[in-house]
This record gives sequence, structure tokens and C-alpha cells, in this order.
Amino acid sequence: MKKWILIIFIIFGLKSNAQNSIPRFVKLTLTEIKSIETEFNWHNENILVINFITPINFSDSDYEKNIPQTIDYWSEFYKNVDLKNAKKEFVYSDCVGRNQMSKNNTIHVDKNEIIRNIFFPKDKTCSAIVILNKNGDFKILTGKYNQQEITDSISEMKN
Repeated sequence: MKKWILIIFIIFGLKSNAQNSIPRFVKLTLTEIKSIETEFNWHNENILVINFITPINFSDSDYEKNIPQTIDYWSEFYKNVDLKNAKKEFVYSDCVGRNQMSKNNTIHVDKNEIIRNIFFPKDKTCSAIVILNKNGDFKILTGKYNQQEITDSISEMKN
């Protein structure tokens, strides 16, 4: 009986630790890489870091108030992340507030749902960080993550 309880705890422990990173065991195709390079003007840097946000329940007025706060938060957050030879993009899914976002030049709207379709086709992810390299390798962080995890993930993608 004790063995079964221990096994159950181990399984749930492993499952809860896996929530931070969604593994995909396939690299991006050359077509997907080219599509992302074109969409984000990603040519000179080896790494692309995408903050992907799908604020499903926001109204247009919510976007106008929350976008500056979100950008301020993430700009401060990234001050302690090593972004050497990496390009960072804030990407909102194409949804209600796209007109307000187009007024803000620090935010990219996923108009063609490239990011949604490549990384989250069956998922209703509200927020994630996607870190990818030109070889098609990538890592997705969801849930709670810190600056060191992002720095480490960027280093992994450089190797």
C-alpha cells in the first residue's frame, strides 16, 4: 500500500513540474521558420523570444488601459534577462483589441495566427513565452517562470 501511495505522489509531482514547459519533440519546418522570420523581421539575431498573450476576456477599453501596464511590466522583467543576440517580441493574438494594439509599435498582432497555429494549435493558452532558434529548436514556458529560467532557456537554444 505504501508503494502505491509513493508512486502516486511521484506521478503527480512529475506532472506538476511539467506545467512550466510544454515539450514538442519535433523541430520547426523550414517553411515555419521562414514564416516567422518574415512576420517578425527576424534576420540578424540567432534567438527569438516571443511573449505570446491571448487576453480572451478583454474589451477594447481594457486593452487601452492594460497594454501599457503589460509592456511596462515585461520591459522591467527583461532588464535582468541576458538578451545578447536575441530579439524579443510582444505578441498578442488576433482578437478584439487589435485596433488599439496597432497604435502601439512595441506590440505585434498575430493577425495571421502564425504563432497560434504553429505553437498552440489545439491549446487555449492565455500566456506563454516561446524561445526559438534558426535551427527550428524551441522551448515553450507557461505558468510561472522567472528571469533565470528565461536566461537559461535562451542559452539552451544558442547551443
